[in-house]
Order: sequence, then C-alpha cells, then structure tokens
Amino acid sequence: MRLLRGKTGFTLVELLVVIAIIGILIALLLPAVQAAREAARRSSCTNHMKQLALAFHNYYDSKKAFPRVFYSSMGDNVTCAGTCGCIPWLDCPRRSPGPFVHILPYIEQQAVYSQWRWSCPFIHGWNGEAVAANNYSPPGNARIDTFVCPSDR
Repeated sequence: MRLLRGKTGFTLVELLVVIAIIGILIALLLPAVQAAREAARRSSCTNHMKQLALAFHNYYDSKKAFPRVFYSSMGDNVTCAGTCGCIPWLDCPRRSPGPFVHILPYIEQQAVYSQWRWSCPFIHGWNGEAVAANNYSPPGNARIDTFVCPSDR
C-alpha cells in the first residue's frame, strides 16, 4: 500500500503572513531603538556640560578668577595695524575671544589654544604664519565636540 505524503514547505500565503508579522515586530521595535539613541545623545550632552563646568572650575583654581566674558584693552592704532594686519579704526580697541577660548587647555584643546595671538583682536587672533605653513585652519574655525551637543544639527 502506498502512503500519500503531502509536499513539505510553505505556501505563498503562509510566507506572506510570516513576513507581515516580522514587519509589525520591527515597526514596534524601531521607536524603542530611536528612544535609546536619543537618550544616549542626551547623556553625551550632559557629559559635555559637566566637562565645561569642570574646565571653568579648574581655570578658577589655577587663576583665582573665572574667565571674563569680555576683555578689552586700548592699544595704539599703529601697533594694532602693524602686528595683526587689522583695520585700526575698526578692530581697535582690542577684544579677546571670550571665556570659552580661555578654557581650551582645560578641555584638552591645548593645540587650538596655542594658535591664538593674544595681542591681536579676536578676529585676527590666530597664528597666521603657522596656519599658512602647516595648512591648518584658524582656531576660530576649529570644531570642538565639547561645545556641541550630538542632538544639535
């Protein structure tokens, strides 16, 4: 007597049902993955803020004062124009770039900090000769990840 055996395998309908179920599960999982990524970005941003706060306090410990928001010193126009190549009536009195440049060594950015020429207005306050010789960009153009949150565009 001959036994009738059915064909083994999936029918097209069964295969489509399985694919639909997998698609629904992935659709349910995707928002959870995105939420986890955003939580990681938020945590990274919080860490950057803590690093900046520590840098300001380390600056305070070494200088006994926090960096000022605005520095200004009157200089003669000849010196300003001669050393910086700036327009004396526009760029003098000299101004510094502000507190975030002063804390660069405290966030492990000594290389960017050392390129500033402090005797010049902040627009011209980078070591142009070193930049031209080594194909560097000015420190004002440097992207420092500590100053940017990952969620920012």
